[in-house]
Order: sequence, then C-alpha cells, then structure tokens
Amino acid sequence: MDFTLTTEQQALRDVAVKVAAGTPPGWPELVELGWFDPELPALETALIGESCAAATGFGAVLLTQAYALPAYRRAGRSPTAPTTHARPDRCRLTVTDGRVSGTAHRVPYVEGMTSLLVSIDDGPAAGVYELTEVTPAEVTASIDTEFGYARYTLTDAPAERILDYPDAARSREHSWVQLAAQAVGIAQTMVTDAAGYARERVQFGRPIGSFQAVSHRLVDAYASIELARSLVYRAAWALDADDAGPASASAAVVAAERAAIRAGEAAIQTHGAYGFTWDGPVNRHYRRARWIADAHEPAAHHRDLLVAELLAG
Repeated sequence: MDFTLTTEQQALRDVAVKVAAGTPPGWPELVELGWFDPELPALETALIGESCAAATGFGAVLLTQAYALPAYRRAGRSPTAPTTHARPDRCRLTVTDGRVSGTAHRVPYVEGMTSLLVSIDDGPAAGVYELTEVTPAEVTASIDTEFGYARYTLTDAPAERILDYPDAARSREHSWVQLAAQAVGIAQTMVTDAAGYARERVQFGRPIGSFQAVSHRLVDAYASIELARSLVYRAAWALDADDAGPASASAAVVAAERAAIRAGEAAIQTHGAYGFTWDGPVNRHYRRARWIADAHEPAAHHRDLLVAELLAG
C-alpha cells in the first residue's frame, strides 16, 4: 500500500487550507465544493477536516462532516443542511409509525442547526433516523465557545429511517476517524504556531527555541502528531477499502486525542502567560482539542476495543 497522497488529494487539501483561511463560506458554496458528496472517500473527508479544524466559524462544517456525513454516506445521500447526530447512548427514544418521541441529550450543536440524526441501537427500530426542522429544548455551553451541547425533547416528530443496523454501527467508525483527523489538524496548528513563537521570542540573548526545555517539548508533540496522522490516514484508507474493523479507527482516536492534548500543553507552556489567555488563539485551540476529546465516546471505550483486538490474538 502507498500512503503518499495523490495529486488530487494534495490539491483538495490545498483548497481546504485556503478556504479555512478566509471567510467561512455558506452552505451552497460548501456543497458546490463537493465537501458533502456521499461519494467523497473517508480519506479525502479527513483531509478537509484536518485542514479546517482550527478555523473559526467552521463549526457547522466540522460537526456535519464528523457526525452526520458518515451516516449519510452509508445511505448513499447528502445532507441538505448543517446536521448533527445524537449518539445512541445519549438517546432515550421510541419510534412509532415513522414518528420519534423521547429525548436526546448532550448532542454536539452549533447555533442555527435545524437538522438532526438520532440513533437507536437495539430492537426492531434499530437504525439512524433523520429529523428536519427541529430545534433543541435547551443548549448549554461547552469548553469551546463555538460549540454547545443541545437537549432535544421530541414528541411524535416526523422522521425518516435512513440506515438500518449494522450499517449504523459502521458509520460510527467513520465518525471516529473524522474526529481523529480534526484532532490532528488542531494539534498541528498549535505546534506550528508554538514553533514560530519559539523562533522569534528572545530571552537571555537567544531565541527560546534554543533551550532544550522548550524545543524538546515541541519535538515530542511533533512526533505524537506524525504518529497520529499516520494512524488516521491508515484508518481512513482501510474504511475506503472496506478493510477495517473498529480497532483501526479506535487506534487513530487514541493517538490523535493524546497528540492534541500534548500539543496544546506544549503550546501553552511555550507561549507562557499569553498561552493561558482565554481569548487568545493558543487557549482557544487547546479548548477545541479538549472539546473533540469530550465529544465522542470516552477514550476508555476505544482502549477496550483495542485490548479486545490484542487479546484475541
């Protein structure tokens, strides 16, 4: 297998970097770019998420790509609007004659979202359901000010079943890989910015990057990112080749989450007091890394999957 990005993949990443550096485009422009095409492979989607992870104003893109697009892709269709997805362990729902009742809590949310996917894991109703024109009953703030957590209270809400089980479970692995890609992207941004600061900031007559206490910390973070990126790309490639189990995606999540937190801690310490400033980019990026880690299944869940794979021989 060859993990070198193709010319087309490199071009896609370059476009995503350029888009992320500008004013966030509207939904029609994003659709025209093909970012929500159900035929877009997992690796290409991961490249987009990695490139946009640190950008401000791209919350709807990041949520839709990581949470909703994997289910839509398995269903062979595209989202028609920014969409979030409630994990099955955060849903208490019943389905009767195509109508959903119950609650979904701690659902990742960006202001203005009106489309929702909900998952049911067991029973004859198991699958993923699409609801449109729904608004949350309550939204609470998260550590990342661009994202919140919504609670939905549904009463006979019209819903369309777009996926059956086990396709619904397989789409979850795609979500894990996309979240891991975003974690790698935010980690890379933090280390790149910290390295630039370490080159420019002078103390005791020399750049602080010349001191091992600073440089070695950044090198360790860099090494963690490169490992995580390789695992993310490998997991995405395996999903596209239909040659992956949950362990591949879980390994990417564990490595990416650890790399993002390590990169954030290194960046904050490199920047000193400025790194702790709540409104500064360093702290904002670190809080996004923390939010990504909190938004999906706990790290212990992924480690349990990996342990089961290892012990199976």
